[in-house]
Amino acid sequence: MFTVTGEHFYKFLECVQTISRTALLTFEKDLLEVSTLSPCRSAFLYGTMKGEGNLEITDGYGIDVKPVLDFVKKFRKETITIDHKKGMYIFNSSKVKKFFPAKAMDTQEKPPTTPWDISAVIDCDLAKYISSSGRDMRLNAKDGKLYASSVSAIDDMTKTEGEIGTAKKEGKCIYSAEYFKDICSAVGKELKIEFGEELPARMLYENDEMNVLFLLAPKVFE
Repeated sequence: MFTVTGEHFYKFLECVQTISRTALLTFEKDLLEVSTLSPCRSAFLYGTMKGEGNLEITDGYGIDVKPVLDFVKKFRKETITIDHKKGMYIFNSSKVKKFFPAKAMDTQEKPPTTPWDISAVIDCDLAKYISSSGRDMRLNAKDGKLYASSVSAIDDMTKTEGEIGTAKKEGKCIYSAEYFKDICSAVGKELKIEFGEELPARMLYENDEMNVLFLLAPKVFE
């Protein structure tokens, strides 16, 4: 059995849902690892969360994220326990026990840890610099600062831009605005980012209970 606080687990699953509807779970006693790849294979998430217990699952079994998230949302003020028996994940609150099918899934490699070209800390709400109809998210590091902008997909003219943090090196790249919107909605301002020209954006959200790493493939400049 594996035990977590509902509030932290809910936040964790919100991050996972930004990338895919399904996710692979592995348990090693007091640590939960989650990985998932977007359907178009342009975004990847790897996350770890602390808990208590002795549950060990290293085979490729995952979940449909949305129904589990809905369950945890109802009991986010409580402690949630997780178990696995006969092809099912069993989630318990103080009042309700819920069974979810354990889906057979391929295991995912852990993301590389080598630093990217440009490292920055986002110290504002990045979502406000993404146009409501924007298709691209453009990052530009120059003069020690990091700037973000997006252009409306409707008229290709309306532009939203601003300074979002600090950066030590210069460079720029374009990424999908859709994933940026969802990730920012899930994590808020607490986000570290690394990127480089024609390199994936690597974004890290972390606190005392969890670490969540997002990788987004770049778009090519026209």
